[in-house]
Amino acid sequence: MSGKRAVVVVSRAGSYREGASAANDHQVPHILTLLGFIGITDVDIVYAEGLAFGPEAAATSVANAQAELKQLARA
Repeated sequence: MSGKRAVVVVSRAGSYREGASAANDHQVPHILTLLGFIGITDVDIVYAEGLAFGPEAAATSVANAQAELKQLARA
């Protein structure tokens, strides 16, 4: 499947993208390994994180993810 592109949308209650909690991210590395195993290495990860940090934080995170998806669709 080399030459293929994948877009992975990750939603999480917490925030594991960067900082001290990044070491606890077992989701994205596992997905990247699985995709790499079948030959897909062109991968975009879109994050909707912090969904448990209150309604405003969740709405902002989802809106940012949607905007990023729209931008990727245009590319």
